[in-house]
Amino acid sequence: QSFGVYTIVCDKTVLYAKGGGQDNDSGAIEYNGKVTSIKKIIQSGSATGIEIETNMPIAVHENIVQSIDIMKRSQIQAHHTATHILQAVLRKVFGDSVRQAGSHVTADYFTFDCSFESLLTPDQIIKVEQECNAIISMHVPVSYQFMPYEKAIETGALAFFGEKYSKSHVRVVTIDGIS
Repeated sequence: QSFGVYTIVCDKTVLYAKGGGQDNDSGAIEYNGKVTSIKKIIQSGSATGIEIETNMPIAVHENIVQSIDIMKRSQIQAHHTATHILQAVLRKVFGDSVRQAGSHVTADYFTFDCSFESLLTPDQIIKVEQECNAIISMHVPVSYQFMPYEKAIETGALAFFGEKYSKSHVRVVTIDGIS
């Protein structure tokens, strides 16, 4: 078999695909005694594809071992949590009219887009930064659970991108006492 890019579809995976503005995991798979890096993770409906570059064939129903770049995953999780903290602080300081309009979360940084009636002053930026840092320094527990979209809304979850969420199940992130 020639060297090329192949996609493996697994019945189960621990790897996250890119979605909702959040970067995909990185890692490797091992099969037939060979380890190869994962190029990309693709989500299509309920199926997850793991894209690799290899010249070694993989048979259908062959067992593979998936491994995650745990450092990258941890950094992405921290930045994802930071978007929740930032949104909570902005809404606390400026009111419920602040609405997240998008984000981009990677292992190295995150961006946060939101609606607000004016530009923030340097003093307002410092206040938001100080409040976010105070929350981060408290090491508040973060948890998540899956539930139907409607139940999530009933329990107080914020969802500003209704068309992007599955109505059957969503992941609700809770930061104790914050978000």
